[in-house]
Amino acid sequence: MRRIETKERRRFRRFPTAMEARYTKVKGHLTINSLGRSNDISLGGLCVRLGRIVKNGDELLIEIDLPQDKKLATLAKVVWIKATEREGYPYNMCGVQFQWVSSDTLLSRCISLNSGIAA
Repeated sequence: MRRIETKERRRFRRFPTAMEARYTKVKGHLTINSLGRSNDISLGGLCVRLGRIVKNGDELLIEIDLPQDKKLATLAKVVWIKATEREGYPYNMCGVQFQWVSSDTLLSRCISLNSGIAA
C-alpha cells in the first residue's frame, strides 16, 4: 500500500507544552472561570484540555503562566472540540485560535523556550 503525503494545513508550527491555563467564558451575565492544561501552542493558537463544557465559536479569555514569571493573556475562539475522558473523568480537548494576544513577544518567547531555541 502506498503512503500518501499530506500537506500540513496549519500556518504555524506547533510546540508541545504542559502549562496550566486559566480560562474565562462569558455567557450573557454569567462568567465561568476554570482551569485547563495546554497540550501544544503555536503563534496562531493553542490545543488545550478543558474540563468545562464549551462549544465551537465560544470566545474565551485564556491566561497562561510562562517561564520566568511572565504571563500570556489572550482572547481565543474555540475552533474544534474532541470530547474524551481520562481515568473516568470527561474533558474536552479543544483547539482555540488566538484573536488577540497580550504580547506577541511573550508568545514567541514561550514557543522558543518550549522548542529549545533561544529567543
